[in-house]
Amino acid sequence: MKEILASLPVQYRQADLPDAGMLGYIYYESWMSTVKGLLPERYLEPYTPEALADAMYRLIGTTYADYFLIDVDGQPSGFCAADYQADPEVGEITHLFLLPAYTGKGYGEGALRFLLDHLKGRGKSRAAVWVNASNGRAVRFYERQGFLPTGEERALYMGVPQTERRYERTI
Repeated sequence: MKEILASLPVQYRQADLPDAGMLGYIYYESWMSTVKGLLPERYLEPYTPEALADAMYRLIGTTYADYFLIDVDGQPSGFCAADYQADPEVGEITHLFLLPAYTGKGYGEGALRFLLDHLKGRGKSRAAVWVNASNGRAVRFYERQGFLPTGEERALYMGVPQTERRYERTI
């Protein structure tokens, strides 16, 4: 079934400022489906689709990262982004979000392949991503795609203490 669903036509296109509302909605739906139960409700309250759309509006216009809207069968279904300027050899995947209806169907793998090809086209030889250690699904996803932990960690406070781990792989 995974192959059948993932065979629907997928398009990746550069996100523009008018896409900020859709990216905010996708961010909200994806993130909330992932973090509910991991983070306290009071921490999540300010993260509305509108607040995330405002954040996306500010980020889309940056010159250090590329943002892409993912359309599956003509429907907005996710977005992904990569920072290509922080390191001359390593590009960093900063966002990869799918609406819950599209997770577990191969679209995440396709989006990651797209980002890796994009970073390679920008001259990068490695890709990195920071993953919340408590997000077992994301950890397993990146490890299945060949990412290995670098040993780098950073502490976050998201209503409760959290740890992010850096993963890298060759492109």
